[in-house]
Amino acid sequence: MVRALFYCILYTVVNVFFRYLENRGEGAVVRPWVWITYLFFGPALGTIGFQWYIYITVSSRLSIGVLLITLTLFFLLPSRPVP
Repeated sequence: MVRALFYCILYTVVNVFFRYLENRGEGAVVRPWVWITYLFFGPALGTIGFQWYIYITVSSRLSIGVLLITLTLFFLLPSRPVP
């Protein structure tokens, strides 16, 4: 979700930057260095968000897997005292 948001904003940034170049800066509210900076930070932040999502997902799946294996072995192989 975060990655998609950053990439959608990236297309808007490219459009505004090209419009700035086409009009030679007439009527521009924001300077072009802002758009050029975002061309770098937009995909970088999108990638960082996606990596964070992957980290959370994998750690959650591993925790659930360990929990299921532990419960399965606990109930299938109960420890009994040796006589």
